[in-house]
Amino acid sequence: MADINIKFNLKQPNGSKPTPIRVSISWQGNRLITNTGESVHPKYWNMSQQVRATKDLPQYSQINKRLNEIRAKVSEIYHQLKTVSEDIGKSEIKEKIDIFLNRATASDVPTDFLSFVDYYIESKRGTINPQTKRLRSERTFSKYKRVKSLCLEVNSYIDFRHFNESFYSDHYERLMHKKGFSLNTIGKYTRTLKTLLGAAAKPKFGVNKYNYYLEYPVLEVESHNIALNKSEIDAMYKLDLADKPYLDRVRDMFVIGCKTGLRFSDIYSIQKHNIEGDLIRLKTYKGTIKVTIPILKETRSILSKYDYQLPSSISNQKFNDYVKEVGKLAGLDNIERTSIDRATGEDVEFKPKYELISTHTARRSFCTNMYNDSVPIMAICAMTGHKTETEFLKYLKVDKGDHALRVLKMITELEDTTPMYSS
Repeated sequence: MADINIKFNLKQPNGSKPTPIRVSISWQGNRLITNTGESVHPKYWNMSQQVRATKDLPQYSQINKRLNEIRAKVSEIYHQLKTVSEDIGKSEIKEKIDIFLNRATASDVPTDFLSFVDYYIESKRGTINPQTKRLRSERTFSKYKRVKSLCLEVNSYIDFRHFNESFYSDHYERLMHKKGFSLNTIGKYTRTLKTLLGAAAKPKFGVNKYNYYLEYPVLEVESHNIALNKSEIDAMYKLDLADKPYLDRVRDMFVIGCKTGLRFSDIYSIQKHNIEGDLIRLKTYKGTIKVTIPILKETRSILSKYDYQLPSSISNQKFNDYVKEVGKLAGLDNIERTSIDRATGEDVEFKPKYELISTHTARRSFCTNMYNDSVPIMAICAMTGHKTETEFLKYLKVDKGDHALRVLKMITELEDTTPMYSS
């Protein structure tokens, strides 16, 4: 028995004037009836679902030829869709039939998920992100491609219809757990998947008709990162690295980060016109926020060393490798507890501190040291560009004991303060 049944019938078989010829399609318990665009008087229609040959209707052969073309195309559409999924919806078949019958225009936007990801990447390449006001980066596109490959591992024929209620918990999340991803990495790739599915659902593209993805959870836990205290930064700053100029340059840029709170991408953008007396005024790359930062003595010394023309940037990976070497030379080898949160629990390791230093350590160190020096949080946020106190607090690497001692110090100072005037 055929898995699809295609028949033709008349809209008004007992009518007294020409009536539309319809195609009736049945499959898997579904039925779709739609007009073919052809019409004929009922008296010329016979039980074989064709227009009978008669000299009274010269165009009968043309109509029959068109019906045969439609039958073949419907069968082709059905079997193409079936290679993607056994579950074929009415809207999918009708959409393609409408295009074939010229009732709709085929869009350049691919209607399948895998092709859409490639299309979306190319459509965004070279364009400006409205949030950052900067060109979209290759790192963003790499995340899109990574999500596509993960989805391919779940189902090599994956399409928008597969992103249903159970997709995340039964397939996507399980796959990432199996690969040993941390909870934050799982959250990152889930957020990226939701971005892609959301883009496909927007009217501009309109190829994703399903919204189950909105309920997919984005996991996020506190990262276990380090910050350097002022004496550790000073140890790196005072190293004589004249015989290793590549480390000398990286150390200098890292210290600037520790003393300004600027991100890796922003440190290298400091130019002479950004210096106004004892201040650095700069529009950040990521947040496009204008920040004003005081120039501390270490920053001034390094800027002068390069005559305010800082070294050219290097890759993030190289920087991370080199700054670890600097940390090791500076003797930052005390053992630190570090951990990664996974679905199976917390993976704990103990490593020398220098192995944990990265580009972002500088920004966290600035925030933490400024906070420990009792600089008001909002004043620090004005320098770092954090929009909210909540965002800022994620950068602090202060344990509960330090918080308690800080509160105790403040209370003690208040109790020891006597009023200037007494009543």
